Amino acid sequence: MNNTLKRTITGAGIVGAIMASLIVSEYVFVPVMLFAMIVCLAEFYRMTVPGKFRAAKWLALMAAVMLFLFTYLHMSFPYYVSIKLILLAVIPLVVILIASLYIHDADDFDSVAYLFTSQVYIALPFVSMNMVVFDDFGNFNGSVLAGFFILLWASDVGAYLFGMAFGQKHGHKLFPSISPKKSWEGVWGGLFTAVIAGVALKLLDIFDFPWWAVVCLTLLIFVFSIFGDLVESKLKRHSGVKDSGNILPGHGGMLDRFDGALLAFPVATIFLIVFNFI
Repeated sequence: MNNTLKRTITGAGIVGAIMASLIVSEYVFVPVMLFAMIVCLAEFYRMTVPGKFRAAKWLALMAAVMLFLFTYLHMSFPYYVSIKLILLAVIPLVVILIASLYIHDADDFDSVAYLFTSQVYIALPFVSMNMVVFDDFGNFNGSVLAGFFILLWASDVGAYLFGMAFGQKHGHKLFPSISPKKSWEGVWGGLFTAVIAGVALKLLDIFDFPWWAVVCLTLLIFVFSIFGDLVESKLKRHSGVKDSGNILPGHGGMLDRFDGALLAFPVATIFLIVFNFI
């Protein structure tokens, strides 16, 4: 099957699954995002942590799942589930640290650092999504997070189309040492489509914020999604792999699809929290 067709079919499936999870209910949202987070973590560990650390990988994965679920339970049932439960997620990480005392190889100790990095790089961004979809009373509303994804996808599509059309042969490379195919032409194309998406989200009242906030939100998601893409490209180059996985035909791994969101969404969430929009 043509790779473009594969990307289109798989992309439509991803969009459908995520949008359904945000529209239907929290009981669809939670398993979909939890599954995506677990696959992203598994792909990250496959690239960075040797197989002999299987037990440590499971402990780190357990910590991330606990962090996500306890945050969800607190946000969904704020009067019944204490935020203090999140501290239980520290226990598996403490076990990893104690076990690391018996590691003598410097390279192996670096693997332990990657296990902790995964909590900040992957787990916390997924946890931040809970803060966007629930209000202070535990009511679920996925529209703002859906807007985040729409902005992200719009910029990705624009960057891909403009990059293919104008940046491949005679374009100006964005960061050739990390990602040779990315061009400044693609960046400007992505910005163009992201702005169109931001305006549409405001006019449709999906983003019920002042215009200045919508502009800031659009730019934050656009800029930090580029950095997220480059960070993952750097990680793959360091690990000597082309894709983080092969679970998504035409796209690679789950981490390849969420790389931009991992940096952009937490920054966007912080912006909304600081200015009391959520």
